[in-house]
Amino acid sequence: MKSSFKYFILAIVACGAGYLFGAYYGLPCADESQTAGDINRTNVYKTIISNPDEQMPLIKQRLSEFVAVSNWACVEAEALTDEGAQELKDAATALATLQKKCKKAENKPDKAYDLLSEQIKAGKKFVTAADKYLSSQPEMINSLASIRDIMASFCTQNALITQNDDEIDYWSNAPALLLNEDMVYSEPEPVAE
Repeated sequence: MKSSFKYFILAIVACGAGYLFGAYYGLPCADESQTAGDINRTNVYKTIISNPDEQMPLIKQRLSEFVAVSNWACVEAEALTDEGAQELKDAATALATLQKKCKKAENKPDKAYDLLSEQIKAGKKFVTAADKYLSSQPEMINSLASIRDIMASFCTQNALITQNDDEIDYWSNAPALLLNEDMVYSEPEPVAE
């Protein structure tokens, strides 16, 4: 019994010495590509996937709101007739493509959650194109500026839901073009396809 106790103490001392040696010299080395990423996003994703009944109503609401907001953005972009609006029209086309994905993913929690990030990306493209187009115009087009501001607000909310720190920083520094009293709140009628 004395012998096994002596080996037990020796093993504990060896483990402690090994731990201290590894901590001092940084062993074992960590592969930074495996540890890179946003833990907050992973935790939110795991929460949604592990408990879809509780989280999916919010995700479904975001998907349907995106369809409505992007539909309005598409209508505004298609109404423009000048050559300078092509980038904006391309961004609106990307929004229309994403609308179809949103409709297909309504009951698939993992796919639906991933679409929130895609909405941010497509929304950023639209907002950037709208900013560029509006800056080239002699006077403000309130209806386009309104949907641009609404899309920016929508992307900000998605960034908060997905806990994407880079996007939260980006959208918090993207000011609205219009004041609340200048906003055009009526959604135009969709163009028949």
